[in-house]
Amino acid sequence: MNEFENELKKQTLRRVPEHWRAQILAQASAEGRMHRHEPWWTALLWPSPKAWGTLAAAWAVMIMFSIATRERTVSEEAPQATQIRMAVEEKRRLQAEIEEASMRVQVDSPKPRSEMTLRNKPV
Repeated sequence: MNEFENELKKQTLRRVPEHWRAQILAQASAEGRMHRHEPWWTALLWPSPKAWGTLAAAWAVMIMFSIATRERTVSEEAPQATQIRMAVEEKRRLQAEIEEASMRVQVDSPKPRSEMTLRNKPV
């Protein structure tokens, strides 16, 4: 052991004055009662409430941004978009009908005389 420790061993322990002891114990018990009645979330946030508040604000901003930029569903489409979609579908249907009709006309139409063979020529 070093000299300092030896000197401490030689000293006698003094008792804490009673009025100090009473004040210290009263203060400790009062703080203990205060902490028992705190909500659970204050104990959770106590180490760094600013950091937790910042995290909560960041989450709130991300949720608001997500809601603001989400794509609309079919039920939320604007009436004009629905009308445009229906018009495009009708146009495609009509184009398909026209193509079918033109194919039928090409097959059924007679060939010009120059393209006919001798067997097919009218007499």
